[in-house]
Amino acid sequence: MKISLPILAAALLCLGACSSTSMTGRDIDRMMSTHATVPDVRLEGPLGGQRNPVRANGPQGQRDYLARLRCADGLAPSFQRIGSIGIGPYGKMLDGYTVQCRGEDPVTVAMDMYHCVEETLPIPGMELTERVIPIPTFGACPAPSTKTTP
Repeated sequence: MKISLPILAAALLCLGACSSTSMTGRDIDRMMSTHATVPDVRLEGPLGGQRNPVRANGPQGQRDYLARLRCADGLAPSFQRIGSIGIGPYGKMLDGYTVQCRGEDPVTVAMDMYHCVEETLPIPGMELTERVIPIPTFGACPAPSTKTTP
């Protein structure tokens, strides 16, 4: 069985931290807290890479973003979660997804689900449609405003 280097490093880091101290509820809350704004970090490479992950609001936000992607032919790509792929530039665990347009090679897309501020741009080579159904908030994100401006 092959284990990627980022996953192995994260596991070893956790083992060291977990064996030296026990985690408290506050530690878990801090780890799972979401970013209400976009932290000031240096992003590198194309959107969807591990150093520039797609920002999403929870697992449902990830699936919503992926479901709104469109290939060059206008059709939605297929996608499947690979699993956790390491720590991203925002300091949170990233999820990897395989995304594939019909007749094309699959690409791996890194996603960071710990954001209240969501990605508005598509990954390279694709389009992103508008959301038609609101999704619930995740973690510490404020509920979306239901007020309309006259």
